[in-house]
Amino acid sequence: MSEENNRNNNNSVSIEERAFTQDEVNRIVSERVAKEKAKYEYELGKRDRELSRRSRVAEIGLRLNRMGFDGADGIAEVWADLPDDTAEKNITALDKAIRDTIQREIDGRLRAKAPAKGAAGGADSSIRRAMGLK
Repeated sequence: MSEENNRNNNNSVSIEERAFTQDEVNRIVSERVAKEKAKYEYELGKRDRELSRRSRVAEIGLRLNRMGFDGADGIAEVWADLPDDTAEKNITALDKAIRDTIQREIDGRLRAKAPAKGAAGGADSSIRRAMGLK
């Protein structure tokens, strides 16, 4: 009886086992390879985008720092997400605004009335007398 059970078990095992054709194996492997390739390409693209963004933030930050903005990282972070032409226009406009503000301040100070001679007070005249100057 036990021999008959073994034969029955062997028959049932062989019925449940599935043999794949070469075409089926090729299809399964191709699908898995394509899935892994897509995952790898996605990760590679993601890293490339992150690296490009960091580079852009550094470039914009450096340009702003050269214009006199210390700690312009926050502005660089925001402007890095803008299209190239928009970011460039913003940098140019900011540079122009800074230069115009500085020029207005210089012009205003130059137009200011110069102090009258000797108006600096007694300190200047005391020093001049002590040194024998008129």
